[in-house]
Amino acid sequence: ATCTLRLNKTSCEESLQAFRSGKANLLITTNVAEEGIDIPAANCVIYFDAMNHAVSYVQGRGRARQAESSFVILQERNDRPATLLAHEEKEQHDIASSFIPSNDVVNTDALAVGQEARERNAQPLLQNFTKNNSLQKLQEYCQKTKAILTDTFVEKSLD
Repeated sequence: ATCTLRLNKTSCEESLQAFRSGKANLLITTNVAEEGIDIPAANCVIYFDAMNHAVSYVQGRGRARQAESSFVILQERNDRPATLLAHEEKEQHDIASSFIPSNDVVNTDALAVGQEARERNAQPLLQNFTKNNSLQKLQEYCQKTKAILTDTFVEKSLD
């Protein structure tokens, strides 16, 4: 729970039970979960806030007790205060919002090389066509080469 999000005891218990059973693979808590709540070992524990005492460290590290687990402590740097990061986030949002994919430069040479490799690897599919398997083989070839299969009918005049 935060100042803007209130959770009742029932929803908290349901979330904890889902994490314990493996139904949920992510649990986000406040420092309230440091002591007194049975939370199973996790493979990654991340602290976003500063630790006020050694017990916080011991409890947090104890949660990340699985083999190969990670225990990460994030801390604000003096040269990068949160207000600066908020400004950077706004700039990044503005850049992302103005992105227009059609104006992006496409490396056509790299696309051609990739397509040639897909076609070369799919060549064996074009062998041994029969009346019964031709459509299936053509669909497999299109799937492997990322080609689009369309029906086109051309009407020819007999003039």
